[in-house]
Amino acid sequence: MTEQAECIARQVFPTDLELIDIIHIPTANCFYYHNDLRSAAEKIEEAMAICKGYPDMLPYIDKQAELLNILLDIYSAMENRVKCRELIAEIDRINEEYKEQGVCREVSPDIRKQLQ
Repeated sequence: MTEQAECIARQVFPTDLELIDIIHIPTANCFYYHNDLRSAAEKIEEAMAICKGYPDMLPYIDKQAELLNILLDIYSAMENRVKCRELIAEIDRINEEYKEQGVCREVSPDIRKQLQ
């Protein structure tokens, strides 16, 4: 079903950023709220792979940082502390590398606190 929606969306929306916002994130949210955390993570990881296809484009770098935060919420719900630490490190790296260009995605202080 989501493949059909994605096919139709590709005909209407010209950028991959729009597809991420219209297909990937809402689909992941549905999986998340139906407690299918693995599928939610997979859908966000698909979106991250799209972003990585645009390594020099700031909007995709910023979207990747946003997606990392979404993944962090998912893996936090899965109680996967190792993966959460990896995701926080990657968010922090992106924030540091691109802060001059205005990329800054805050990690939830509650999640950071849980991992101490």
